[in-house]
Amino acid sequence: MHKNIQPASGQEQLSFVPWFLVSNALGTFFILWTFNGSLFLLFLHELGLPDGQVGVVLSLFPFCGVIALVVAPVTARLGFKRVFLFCYGLRKCVMALLLLLPWVLTTTGHMAGMVFLFVVLIVFALLRTTAETAYNPWLQEFIPNRVRGKITGINMVICTLISVVALWFAGLVLGRGTGLTPFLELLAAGCVLGLLSVALMIKVPGGAPQLEAPVRNHGRNIAQALRDRNFVTFLLGNVCTTVGIQRVQRCGNCSTGD
Repeated sequence: MHKNIQPASGQEQLSFVPWFLVSNALGTFFILWTFNGSLFLLFLHELGLPDGQVGVVLSLFPFCGVIALVVAPVTARLGFKRVFLFCYGLRKCVMALLLLLPWVLTTTGHMAGMVFLFVVLIVFALLRTTAETAYNPWLQEFIPNRVRGKITGINMVICTLISVVALWFAGLVLGRGTGLTPFLELLAAGCVLGLLSVALMIKVPGGAPQLEAPVRNHGRNIAQALRDRNFVTFLLGNVCTTVGIQRVQRCGNCSTGD
């Protein structure tokens, strides 16, 4: 039986913030070089996917998010930190399977290659949702409330700067190669940095198993949360942000000539 670990003191929590910031910085390379942003759209374009299939691929990530309603109590019982490390680490390995895509396309044909791509991305999206479902409550534990806004702001600045570097370097790689090769080189490098970012989070405390986490009344708890006006407003804001981001990405895809 697992025992709950006492939460770290404020000073102990702050001592682990650098690990969190460096982890997110490295994770930014993984995000931008694999599944998110303009690079991923260019990768799909290089594969020859029509607009409809590109739309289906992009929809996998938000649609798989609905499983969070089911896995939330399970992540609490297993331990937020444990679930996050396992699923976030495993998703890097799953994404690395796309390195086999040229071989699949060559040996089994384009249709089988597309099926392989979709299966990999679906598994990846499910692992991503499960990991992030565990990550959000864990974040509340290891970053004190009094400094969460400040640390979030610092994290955003760092990740924005890293994004500029990541996209600049990606442009250099794409400029010196053709076909799928430069995309797969960036994907491989991103997966390595992504695994390192997950390893750094091992140093962060908290996220212990919560054996008292409710499971049977989970549906009732969700209904109660939906009666909170502030929470519903927050959800609507996230919906608008998601639609806006996807629209910008779609326009970026149009500029490639699709």
